[in-house]
Amino acid sequence: MEESRFQRIMNKIGFICFLIFFVISTIMVIRNSMQGGGFFSGGAKRLTFAHWQLEDGFREGYADAIIEYEKMKAKEGVKVKVIQTTVPARGYAQWFLTQLIGGDCADVIELSGTEELHNQYFLPLSQYLAEENPYNKGTPLEGMAWRDTFADDMVGALSTTYSEYFGVSTFMCTTRMYVNVELYQAATGHTKLPNTLGEWIDSCKKILEYGNKIGKPLIPVGVRGFDKGTINQICAHFNNILNADYNDSLSDYGYGVGASEMLHKLANGDKSVDLGRLLAPAELTVLVGKYFAKGFPAIDLEQTKFLFSSGTVGYFIDGTYNAFSMVNNSKFKVDVIPLPVIGDGFEYRDLGRMTEIGSGIGGRFG
Repeated sequence: MEESRFQRIMNKIGFICFLIFFVISTIMVIRNSMQGGGFFSGGAKRLTFAHWQLEDGFREGYADAIIEYEKMKAKEGVKVKVIQTTVPARGYAQWFLTQLIGGDCADVIELSGTEELHNQYFLPLSQYLAEENPYNKGTPLEGMAWRDTFADDMVGALSTTYSEYFGVSTFMCTTRMYVNVELYQAATGHTKLPNTLGEWIDSCKKILEYGNKIGKPLIPVGVRGFDKGTINQICAHFNNILNADYNDSLSDYGYGVGASEMLHKLANGDKSVDLGRLLAPAELTVLVGKYFAKGFPAIDLEQTKFLFSSGTVGYFIDGTYNAFSMVNNSKFKVDVIPLPVIGDGFEYRDLGRMTEIGSGIGGRFG
């Protein structure tokens, strides 16, 4: 049967599309090879750098550091090209494991998984920690041992199981509360932000009442429900300001008190341990949890950030690693404040705000 004119036109269009995609694919292969140290790379050594820090500012910060590193190596006569790869946090653990097992892992990668995995696949770093970091030349840290240039002396990176270091931390953060100031002022009628738990709870009630008044379903406290992140942050905060003194008084070894050591003392009826005070952080977290969104366990981080930026959430609790996006992506004024102390009206009094020096050190790469 003779081919119709329409069929001939469609065949030509298909052939043209094939040629276009072939040319684009060839260009991309050459481009990636030039970046990645392949046949067209011009002799540049390829290094890969992978992580899950998708918060605004992290990739840009790492990219700036990569550019500086490449320039420094170029001055030394070494051509290096560093490729940054990012993977969403929800699938990172599985991706990390498959990369290790498959033998195609990035040269430098943000650590995940167990210490057993780290011991099996990663380079031990202890032998380098007493040496100077050459990249600190010309800074106040010049001449110091690499370990001493970290706020926590790299204690947070120590594998206690193997008495070894398999990774190096790249940032320090803490937990903060992001406040929709316009919503807060409209609901409470004043500008003073909450400093105590009682003030916080009272403002959450008023946000709910304000939502009912204007006919809008407002959420007093936005949470990372899917990974239970916010619950951990709130409970850890209350535990710190209620029970931190146990680190100094209970341990038989003088270096904090471990969970197993605490349980042992409780089982033996040690009178110096107040079970009620130990459980109080969980009870206070439940109290705050009454103002989470309905169905919050199914809500992930990005959904909550969207709800906050859209003006539906009064408070959002998360690490300071999200500060850039929370402040700059919202059309209203956002204040960043610490989580409240306990204050009056509760059974146990807090110890005051704890120092945050050396805490929240993360982003460990190996």
